[in-house]
Amino acid sequence: MVTRSMKLWLIAFALAACSTTRAVQRPVSAEDAASINAEVEGKTAAIQLRNAICCSNGEDVLVTPDAIEWTDESPARKRIRAPAEAVEQIIVRYHGDGAARGALVGGLVGAAIAVLAWIPAAKGEESNEVLFFITVPFAAAGALVFALIGGVVGLPHHIELTSPPP
Repeated sequence: MVTRSMKLWLIAFALAACSTTRAVQRPVSAEDAASINAEVEGKTAAIQLRNAICCSNGEDVLVTPDAIEWTDESPARKRIRAPAEAVEQIIVRYHGDGAARGALVGGLVGAAIAVLAWIPAAKGEESNEVLFFITVPFAAAGALVFALIGGVVGLPHHIELTSPPP
């Protein structure tokens, strides 16, 4: 049986691991272009073109009101320019945010595992001290492992280029 508190924990874990999405309406204004350029500066990005199956990975992304340019990550390292209308979304990954959220989720998971392992053995007042000495290392280990995973994977941030409503 799933209790209300268990549902809240599941929701908290799901929210902690979610990506963020920002919608930018076409035509891209100069202010939006400058804002996007600040977000993607120095990061590798995945550029999703409309009607394309997969993304094109690139660096040095430059967004203007007319077009989006990037340097392809292929060995040829050619510069690609696409009209803003042809780009569906730009995805960048924030590795620091991924590490921070991973540490938070990992700490909570480690602590939950320690508590679940402690419950069957809990007897008497001294068991609370045992719980503390079990929970801290489990939480620290979980935080470290999940922080490493989150840092490597990174937290995705989607910038969706949307068409204005008809």
